[in-house]
Amino acid sequence: MDNLKKNNYKYNYTLLDYEELGHSLPIPYVIPLSETLNVEMGKGSFTCGGTLKGNSYGQLDSWNKTLEFFMA
Repeated sequence: MDNLKKNNYKYNYTLLDYEELGHSLPIPYVIPLSETLNVEMGKGSFTCGGTLKGNSYGQLDSWNKTLEFFMA
């Protein structure tokens, strides 16, 4: 966001920031991920974080804002 401002980016932009939203934001209408998601990857595991409530809200709200953007 700072780089956009610094370089006089001429288009509108918004950063969506949600409390309790984990790293993964799936496509719309997919069951939201819970904080307990663990996927084995090589010698470790990947976790998405967030809470079920936070992930659900972030998924719904960001999708609605995406639709609003394209309908404007």
